[in-house]
Amino acid sequence: MSLETKEDFALSPETLAILNEFIAEKSLEDVDVNISEDWQLSQFWYTSDTSLCIVNECLGLLEGEIPKRIACISCPSLIAHFMKAEQFKQEKIEVKLFEYDKRFQQRYPTSFIHYDYRNPLNIDKYYSEYFDFIIADPPFLSDECFIKVAQTIRILAKPKFKLIFCTGTIMEDLLKRLFNLRRANNFRPEHNNNLANDFSLFLNYESKNIF
Repeated sequence: MSLETKEDFALSPETLAILNEFIAEKSLEDVDVNISEDWQLSQFWYTSDTSLCIVNECLGLLEGEIPKRIACISCPSLIAHFMKAEQFKQEKIEVKLFEYDKRFQQRYPTSFIHYDYRNPLNIDKYYSEYFDFIIADPPFLSDECFIKVAQTIRILAKPKFKLIFCTGTIMEDLLKRLFNLRRANNFRPEHNNNLANDFSLFLNYESKNIF
């Protein structure tokens, strides 16, 4: 094959960029397939509909100074959906995953921050009062776990931050005491593997979409 013919078949920079973007998005779509739930870590992935609802709720609140900084605590199945959003590609949001499972460090090397709720104060000072929006799904439905995650949130959060907990409805009273959260009655989170526990979203602000 001549050099001229090879050049005819060469991909343009625009086509190559589209191809690379497709490959990256396909990789993100496969996250739940490639990284299976570890029940020993109390991992249960949200359905795509639930993930998109939570992500779109956050994106719908973007206003003022950008980028907006979003922390996901122990809810790794949201990250792929954030990264597919136009706001992420346009650098209007910055997303960090605080997660114990280091498998996600390989998947999201620039977003992953290793986090163990048993050491709630072990947070890099760089992230003190850093985040505008925090989403949390503590791994265990216990007062001890929630109180420690709450300690972490108070380190990470800006003074006027928005907070969503996606967790068992049984924890409602504790969440009211910790953050004065309200349950979103019009939405129920769902998981790929149906759980016996009743789950709800709890927010520290009025939502036009999911209350």
